[in-house]
Amino acid sequence: MKQSITLGKVTEFMGLGFLSTLKDLFTGKLEKEDFRNFLRKVVVPLASILLFIGLWHMGAKSLYNKEADFKIEKALTEQGQEAADALRACIASGDISCQPNTLPSPAQVWDSYKALLKDHNIISADKAEFIEKTATLNAERLAEGKAVLLIQDDHHLSTRLL
Repeated sequence: MKQSITLGKVTEFMGLGFLSTLKDLFTGKLEKEDFRNFLRKVVVPLASILLFIGLWHMGAKSLYNKEADFKIEKALTEQGQEAADALRACIASGDISCQPNTLPSPAQVWDSYKALLKDHNIISADKAEFIEKTATLNAERLAEGKAVLLIQDDHHLSTRLL
């Protein structure tokens, strides 16, 4: 029996079955029950994620503002108007030394993720460069009849002799 490959079968196989539902939605072939399933399986989870991120952002911003106001009020009562104005200007400048300690916003978490990923790429490149240099050095040592250096491989947690 010959089987035909259709968009529906391919998307189901790949775990992207909602794409065929989107196709039916835009072509007008979507039935009422299918539309309810689409809303329940795709739209509700996406809306929940967006709601969570929105509440997280608003909560972080509110907490940040409360902490900043508290720090400024404390500086005003303990050190005077000049210190409070200087702290307000420092907070507004974004200087990390005077920022309130609060919950990070989604944007700050995303920036931290990008910085960590950049650091990871730099470290991976340095590690590859080190392995390359060590291989060259080991080739020279072997040619001279000396013992080769050992390299610890973090991915497999084993020591190998080059």
